[in-house]
Amino acid sequence: MRIGAFWIMIDKININILIKEHFHTLYIKKYDKINYDYWAIGYLFIIPFIIAVILLLFNIKINENLGNALLTSLSILSPLMFGFFPFIYNLLDNNGISKKGRTLIKEFKSNVLFTMLLSFLSLGLLLVWVILKNNWALSFIIFFVGLVLITHILMIIQRFNFLINEFIKFKNNNE
Repeated sequence: MRIGAFWIMIDKININILIKEHFHTLYIKKYDKINYDYWAIGYLFIIPFIIAVILLLFNIKINENLGNALLTSLSILSPLMFGFFPFIYNLLDNNGISKKGRTLIKEFKSNVLFTMLLSFLSLGLLLVWVILKNNWALSFIIFFVGLVLITHILMIIQRFNFLINEFIKFKNNNE
């Protein structure tokens, strides 16, 4: 009976759905066929990996000052990501938003949730780093996850700008 309760709890904290939803937003629709946008995947994941490798090759690692600055920044960033949700639900509440607009809003929600996961992962890694200072592998992973987080934040800012412009067009057309 206790094992069943354990698996029920695991299902409640399962983040696989959030990750899948995020990756489903990285597509290109051409000729009524949907393919993954490999340029976006490269930009969001491969380039941060290459930069993290370069930092490691140049003997750059996280020191105490950088670790503290990152912890502070991420502690502020993570709760700020929650601020997008009233905007998202306000947009979804409008009946005049097109089907494409609603799809973009749902994709934006998935991107924000994935970025929140990345920021929590970064925080956790930095807290482990505080214990295991001067760990090269951990410094590399923190650089990589941090750079992936930055690229995703840039993507969210771009999508947020697009959604605000769509919302302004919607409001102007209805006035």
